[in-house]
Amino acid sequence: MAEQPCVDRPKTEEILGSYPHEEPSLIQVLQDVHRAYNYLPCDVLVRVAEVLDVPLAKVFSVSTFYKAFSLEPQGDTIIKVCTGTACHIRGAGQLVEELERKLGIG
Repeated sequence: MAEQPCVDRPKTEEILGSYPHEEPSLIQVLQDVHRAYNYLPCDVLVRVAEVLDVPLAKVFSVSTFYKAFSLEPQGDTIIKVCTGTACHIRGAGQLVEELERKLGIG
């Protein structure tokens, strides 16, 4: 895994200060953190666990359960391609290859 850049601590503290410091705030806090950084930095997850007094395992579990959250840095634009059986039969694999070639990724 690539080394993750340091995060802007005041932004994290501002987000945490916007919610009650209790477990029911967890998903809302994670949504705001994800919106701010385009992913959930590991050091921020540790801080969220500390401030909300939630076990880090629970924070990590919630962070990995929802597809809307990512633990890896994301680009500004996310392109999703259906790769289910029906989509695969209709050429999803070729579409992914062409997108990767055009975008210089993959």
